[in-house]
Amino acid sequence: MNDAVIPLSRYPTNRLRLACRSCSRKGQYAKEDLIKRVGPDESLVILRLRIAAALGCELAKATLAGRSLLGAAQCGAYYPRLR
Repeated sequence: MNDAVIPLSRYPTNRLRLACRSCSRKGQYAKEDLIKRVGPDESLVILRLRIAAALGCELAKATLAGRSLLGAAQCGAYYPRLR
């Protein structure tokens, strides 16, 4: 499943799980609550970066702000259930 083009509303379960390859952070969120906060059409790519940035990930913050450089370290947040 390519999460680059999938909106939050199409996430396959009611609990959205997020983990990071770069640090030990992981968590789960109620899809219904996230839809109320960001809307059903929020891209899963942007959503994972927004959540990671809110939790303090400097790499996610840089990416969202357009400061990420090609070849530089990237935020490691991902959806384990979308492998």
